Amino acid sequence: MRIGVFGGTFDPPHFGHISLVCSMIEKLQLDRVYIIPSQINPLKQTTKTKSDIRLKMTKLAFQDIPKTTVLDCELKRSGLSYTVDTLHWLMDNDKEFRQATRFLLVGDDLVPDLGSWKSPDELFSLAQLVVARRGVDEVFSTYTIQKIDSPIIDISSTEIRERLKKRLYCGHLVPHATLALIEELHVYTNAEENLPGNS
Repeated sequence: MRIGVFGGTFDPPHFGHISLVCSMIEKLQLDRVYIIPSQINPLKQTTKTKSDIRLKMTKLAFQDIPKTTVLDCELKRSGLSYTVDTLHWLMDNDKEFRQATRFLLVGDDLVPDLGSWKSPDELFSLAQLVVARRGVDEVFSTYTIQKIDSPIIDISSTEIRERLKKRLYCGHLVPHATLALIEELHVYTNAEENLPGNS
C-alpha cells in the first residue's frame, strides 16, 4: 500500500485542494489519500467556521474523488492540530497505514515554515514529505523533499470567503455540492453561526 496524508483547514475546500490531491495520486501511484481537516492549525489560528461544518464541506468536496477518505481524527482532539501527532495516531490506529509506504502531501507555500513544525525530524521519519509545485529545493534543504510538478490551481480560501460574503459567484472555485451546503447554512454570511467555541 502507498498512502498519502493531506491536511488543512478546508475553510472552505476548493478545486485547488482537489487538483493537488488528484495529481499526487496519479504521480505517486497512491492507493489512498487521507484528507484530514485540522481542529486548530498552529500556523493559521484564525478559523472561525465550526469544525462540524468544515468536515461536512470537505466530505462533500471529495465524495466523488477516487482513492480519497476524509478523516475526523484531528477534529476529535482538542487544542492545536500537530501533524506529527496525527501521524502517530494513524500509526497506532490504522494497520494498513502503519505497514504502508507513507507520504505527507503539501503545497510549496508551507515549505518555508517547516522548521517551525512540531518535531520535524520525528515527523519526517514517519512519512516522506512530498511537495507540489515549484522551486522548493532552494527554499528549504534541511529535510529530504520530493518535489512533484503538479498543475495546481492557485486558489485562496480567504478570497473565496470574501467572495461568498459579498454573494459573488464561486461555482468555478468550489465543488457544487460543497457550495450548496455553504449557501444552505449561510456559512460565511451569518457570522454568529460560526463563533469560536461553537464546534
